[in-house]
Amino acid sequence: MNIWKPLTVSALAAFLVACGGGEQPAAPAAESDVADITVSDAELAGNPVLEDWDTPFGVPPFSKIE
Repeated sequence: MNIWKPLTVSALAAFLVACGGGEQPAAPAAESDVADITVSDAELAGNPVLEDWDTPFGVPPFSKIE
């Protein structure tokens, strides 16, 4: 029965080593790929999400969103 303890410890160590991934490098930020989007006030007029609403639980009026 004494053989189970070293086998268990070695199996646990193997699992921990296999599960531990190294640090992955962060993806470089590509700011030049992002285009600036401009929206005029006329395009935002009548948008129900931007208006104040009095609905149950404070949820947006989804029936008015197109």
